[in-house]
Amino acid sequence: MCDTAKIRKYNRKRGIKSNIPVNKRNRKNKKRGRSIKVDQEEYKKKSIVESFFSWI
Repeated sequence: MCDTAKIRKYNRKRGIKSNIPVNKRNRKNKKRGRSIKVDQEEYKKKSIVESFFSWI
């Protein structure tokens, strides 16, 4: 399993915008601080592309 916090930090250092939703089942306590915003339309497009490549 990948750690999304590390991926977000890695991407932020390189100027890459992350669009990774938080899996609430993996979080034991509610985290304080800035909330993570996910563009749902972009995330849906990503899912479509990933589904397409899984068919190949």
